[in-house]
Amino acid sequence: MTSKYFFSLNSIKPQLSHSGGTAILVTSDHVPGFENISFSALRLKKTGAQGPIWHPNAQKMGYCLDGHVLLTMRGPSAVKTFTVQKGEVFFVPKG
Repeated sequence: MTSKYFFSLNSIKPQLSHSGGTAILVTSDHVPGFENISFSALRLKKTGAQGPIWHPNAQKMGYCLDGHVLLTMRGPSAVKTFTVQKGEVFFVPKG
């Protein structure tokens, strides 16, 4: 079901797919109610990695469903690295 506020990940094909995993990037193009926020579903294999994703116009929140992942955020003045564990939520600011 897709509406202004609800969507199914099963209805959106991955936009990024490579040997390390897949990524579904959900924006206001998919869910009109998304204003200044986006959602990504990353499915990484055990040793998989995802290249840079830029967020010039939107903020993003993430949730780790299983395992753990190393997340690096690069900004104009700093690089921050975090380990996100199963059950944890993280926030990526606009820009």
